[in-house]
Amino acid sequence: MTELFPEALLDLPAHYHIVVTGVLESSWVDRHWGMTSSPVELRDEPDQTVLVGEVVDQAALVGHI
Repeated sequence: MTELFPEALLDLPAHYHIVVTGVLESSWVDRHWGMTSSPVELRDEPDQTVLVGEVVDQAALVGHI
C-alpha cells in the first residue's frame, strides 16, 4: 500500500514552495533563505510572492521567520 503522505523527515533538506501575501524584495528572500522569489499579480486579489527552494531542515526554515 502506498502512503499519500509519508512521514516527514524534519531533520533533512527539503524542497519548499511557499506562497505569501504581498510582494517581497528578492534581496530579502535571498539573504534569509537563499530561495528564488517570483512576484505574482492577480486580478481582483492581493499580490503574492512565491518562494521556491531547498532549505537545510525544518529548524532552519522556522528560525528565519
